[in-house]
Amino acid sequence: MNRYRVAALAASDIPAIGVLETCCLPHEAWSESQLLAHLQHPDTLNMGVYDQDRLIAFAISRVVLDEVELYQIATHPAYAGQGVASQLLSSMVTRWRSQHCTVALLEVNASNVAALRLYAKIGFVENGRRRGYYQTEAGKQDAVLMQLSI
Repeated sequence: MNRYRVAALAASDIPAIGVLETCCLPHEAWSESQLLAHLQHPDTLNMGVYDQDRLIAFAISRVVLDEVELYQIATHPAYAGQGVASQLLSSMVTRWRSQHCTVALLEVNASNVAALRLYAKIGFVENGRRRGYYQTEAGKQDAVLMQLSI
C-alpha cells in the first residue's frame, strides 16, 4: 500500500468516480450531480486511493450525530486482492473515530462475498437483512445490513 496515496476526494475526481462506479457498482451508480452534492455536503466523509494521480478506489460516507453510514466503496478490479480496499476502509474507520462516531452502518448485496469478507475483517457484524432488495440480472437478492461499533 506504500506506493498508493490516500486523500480526501475532490470535485475534480467525479469523472474517475463515475468510471469506478460503472465497472464496480453498475446498479448503484450516482449521477454527477448526486456525486457533487455528496462531496460538497458538510457531513460527508470521503477518501480516495490514488496510484500516482489515478483514482483506484474510493469511499463515501455521511455522518449523522454519532452514526456514520457508508454509502459507497469501490476498488478498481485491477487492484483487487492487493489490500487497497482494506487499507481504505481502515482509513475511513480512523476518520470516523476522529469525528466521534460510535457506530458505522452499511448495506451490501448478500452475493458480494468479497465485500462481506472485507467488512467482517474490519469488525462489521450482520444486524439484519432486507429481503429481495437488490434487483440484478440473477434476480432479486437480499441486502445484508451490517454495523461496526467504533
